[in-house]
Amino acid sequence: MQNFKTRKNLRLKDYDYSMPGFYFVTIFINQRICLLSEIIDNKVVLSDVGMMVERNYLGLEKRFTNIRCDRYVIMPNHVHCI
Repeated sequence: MQNFKTRKNLRLKDYDYSMPGFYFVTIFINQRICLLSEIIDNKVVLSDVGMMVERNYLGLEKRFTNIRCDRYVIMPNHVHCI
């Protein structure tokens, strides 16, 4: 089993996260390998894997009627989305 660093709990103590709202999500690639994109001339250029992630993110609303995908950015080794 891997040893994970102890992370600070960022959740609000009495907040019900099952309630509707905006949620900021960050998802990292395993071992933080840069697979999703490159930064070229200060612009994000998606790899094939990054384009697949983008298609799947944008398709979430069709698969799950109770969510709405808002802003997102795909970085070399992680994705931020709201």
